[in-house]
Amino acid sequence: PHYAKPVTPWDLERHMESSGNAFVDSRRTDIIEYALRKKESILEDLRKARHCCDAAIEELEKTKV
Repeated sequence: PHYAKPVTPWDLERHMESSGNAFVDSRRTDIIEYALRKKESILEDLRKARHCCDAAIEELEKTKV
């Protein structure tokens, strides 16, 4: 129900270009979902989005040439 909107996170994800890194792309889609849903604790969902963002950043920093 928290995704029952005219435009869903999945709609956005379908149009997202790949970074070429499956782990990073998965975290990016998690960020979209956590940031856009509205549950009891928006703060908790934003913390989850931040955790996913930090994980993607760490992954990219490891592979940075």
